[in-house]
Amino acid sequence: MKNRESQEISLDEMREAINRSGYLIEQRTKTVLEKQAYYVETNRSYPDLETGKSREFDIFGTKLIRAFRGEPGALASIVICECVNNSQPAVFIGSDPPFTLMFHEQVKTSGIPVVVWDHGGYLSLVDFFRFETLFHQCKSPLAKQYCSFSRNKDGGWLAKHPDEQHESFAGLVAAVDSAICEHYENLEPPRPGETVAVNLQIYYPLLVLGGDLYTARQTRHGLNLRPTNHVQYLRQFWSGGHPKACQIDVIQESYLRAYLKLVDTEIQKLRRRLARRREVLTVSMDRLVAEYRGNSAKRVSWREILQGGGPQERPHS
Repeated sequence: MKNRESQEISLDEMREAINRSGYLIEQRTKTVLEKQAYYVETNRSYPDLETGKSREFDIFGTKLIRAFRGEPGALASIVICECVNNSQPAVFIGSDPPFTLMFHEQVKTSGIPVVVWDHGGYLSLVDFFRFETLFHQCKSPLAKQYCSFSRNKDGGWLAKHPDEQHESFAGLVAAVDSAICEHYENLEPPRPGETVAVNLQIYYPLLVLGGDLYTARQTRHGLNLRPTNHVQYLRQFWSGGHPKACQIDVIQESYLRAYLKLVDTEIQKLRRRLARRREVLTVSMDRLVAEYRGNSAKRVSWREILQGGGPQERPHS
């Protein structure tokens, strides 16, 4: 091995540096996703809707299934992923909200229909199909805080927010928002005589860690630390003067296959639920198309219509 004072890196040092990075985790994650029938893009760029700057995230995985067997219409699981090789354990401080179903709106969706016509008004898809009974994001525990560790000047350990994970979470939130916007931009209203088909996307923001992952909980006996392979982290923030939230799955790399199996199970359950209420969906989509054409003079966008039926009728709970 070359002297550490050398300005030229050795092969061993190159291997060591790459192994410490997230590059190899990214490549392995891509391979696992592809083996599970995902179409994968790596290092995908997108415009940050808050800053307007171009940003990049590690992996965008898309898996399509037919909404109804043998017919047009698609239901997609979208895995938006960042990969971090954490050298120190990541610890998420768990909390049980009083009503976990209050977070069912954090299952991010886009497309048609995300609202359903029900008893004289539009009901959000998450309410109509009771997403709290379908998706793991609606179950406790949820973590709202996290930390990792670094040495202080005295040689002791300091618990703090690691910049790398903070940037990953912020990037995942922005990437989901951007992907939703892109989906709506690519959706076009059907031409006269065309049949509108289901085109739904369900988003799974995901942080894959190469190192140790723990949950922490304060008990009457002190701080309880437990190793885990999957944590749900609820990122809450303000944007545009309004409170917003995005739920992010944090997993160890070794749990990735099991996680994707969980995703597949949830999407298949949703598919069966869609099929059972197919007539209601058809009526809802036809109504949305009719409202778009009826509001064309008011220049109401297709996205506005899809997300709530235009300016006069909004989704209700």
